[in-house]
Amino acid sequence: MGAGRARAAVVAILGLVAAGCGDDDGQPQTAFVDEANAICRAGTERIDELFRSTFRSPEDVEDPEKQEAVKAAIAEDIARQIDELRDIEPPEDVEDDFERVLDDAEDVLDDVRDMSAEELFAAEDDPFEEVNAQLEELGLSACADDGADGGGGGSSGD
Repeated sequence: MGAGRARAAVVAILGLVAAGCGDDDGQPQTAFVDEANAICRAGTERIDELFRSTFRSPEDVEDPEKQEAVKAAIAEDIARQIDELRDIEPPEDVEDDFERVLDDAEDVLDDVRDMSAEELFAAEDDPFEEVNAQLEELGLSACADDGADGGGGGSSGD
């Protein structure tokens, strides 16, 4: 497995950490969207740095100890991002949906934690695909990018 594939597998996980919504006339709630996007971007930057500093060679990418350390750090960071997203006060019209998607994200994160690092890095499917779709339904998902473009899940709609 190459470094790009490993990074794409993990960056796909990051797709869960941004959310937004629309008000009654379909316009985005700017403060909510901006705050969620800032949380997502910060998490993406931390995880990108983790990859750069840990996987410096193809051998590093194949190192099971490094894979496990990165997986654990990513899971911890995603949990942090979910907690930070929970601290945002969403608009009333999407509050229940927002809480539900964060609950779903935590369930998927638990599944990811139960996976071996090898399984995670070899995964072809994004474990957070359904969560990402739910976030899209809320109106904006700046980090629902699977990382395939190498962009690290950057903002695409704010």
